[in-house]
Amino acid sequence: MPRVLIAAIGAIMLMLFLGPRVIQWLRDHEVGQFVRPQGEIPQGHAEKQGTPTMGGLLILFAMTVPFLILSTRSTAAMLVLFTTLACGMIGFVDDWMKIVKKRSLGLSGRWKMAALVVIAVALAVVAVRVVGVPTTIDFHVVNYSLEIGPIAFGIVVFLVLAGATNAVNLTDGLDGLAAGTMAIALLAYVGMTFVVPGQRDLAILAACLMGACVGF
Repeated sequence: MPRVLIAAIGAIMLMLFLGPRVIQWLRDHEVGQFVRPQGEIPQGHAEKQGTPTMGGLLILFAMTVPFLILSTRSTAAMLVLFTTLACGMIGFVDDWMKIVKKRSLGLSGRWKMAALVVIAVALAVVAVRVVGVPTTIDFHVVNYSLEIGPIAFGIVVFLVLAGATNAVNLTDGLDGLAAGTMAIALLAYVGMTFVVPGQRDLAILAACLMGACVGF
């Protein structure tokens, strides 16, 4: 419990320390959000032109550093960290393309889905073959387990990953909306890791990401 609390506080403090400095650097170098021309969007959105973007990189950095310091870097937790960072890289490329091309549309949905397929396949393979995650779906209410096999398991992993990442994408905005909802959801994940034995590293990871979102 102390390490989980320290991890959350460490991520918050790191975000509070780096956030203003990185945002100022982004402003100085004009790395900001590009809003579509007037007529396509509400008038009130015009003032958001130039709002610094790529805040997700700050969150990922503030999450990763305390996690690597405080955790035992178990295979399962490192796999979750890799998946998080890989999905974050998709967001980085999306934001970078918006800045370079100076338009509100970044990476196309087709390429995002293709990247998620690659991440999902890697996640499923390592989870099953290395971590030892069973390819079953458990129905605890009726005490029944359904074996679905590795291929169907990979499809389920992709659907969960695509659903989660796109849910964050739809919730995201220029006002940190995704960070607020993520912090609430991650608090529940921290609680769940305490219920399941032997998941301290995952608890630390969830706490770090929650702290980074709160600091953001």
